[in-house]
Amino acid sequence: MIEKIEQLEKRFEEISAEMGKPEVVSDREKYAALAKEYSQLEALVKTGREYRRTLEELEEARQLLQNENDEEMRNLVKEEISELEQKVDRLEKEIRQLLIPPDPNDTKNVVMEIRAGTGGDEAGIFAGDLYRMYQKYCERQGWKTEIMD
Repeated sequence: MIEKIEQLEKRFEEISAEMGKPEVVSDREKYAALAKEYSQLEALVKTGREYRRTLEELEEARQLLQNENDEEMRNLVKEEISELEQKVDRLEKEIRQLLIPPDPNDTKNVVMEIRAGTGGDEAGIFAGDLYRMYQKYCERQGWKTEIMD
């Protein structure tokens, strides 16, 4: 996993350097594509760096435990090791989640049709409630809604 993180970190640095070049800044399409890839890699690189730093801290704590003779200090180090191991597990799960490629449909718009089916007035009331529910959800997510008809 560390090798994969290092590869992505290298790509992240390449993109960062590329985005600073004047010929890329003047080309809107290329700059937008690089900015999109940069933003996708940013969270992964940040989490990967934290993961490596946590692994280093964990290794240092284990070495300290081996070299320590004071029982009270050993107990403190054991607690720290336990916390660091939990943090490593959490970061590994987070990295695995971030390594899943994004769905290409995530950035596309959605057209939703809500109709009152058979059932008379109750069906119309339900369709209105359903529309308001989706509208409120979209507002909370910061999405725009538009009534077509």
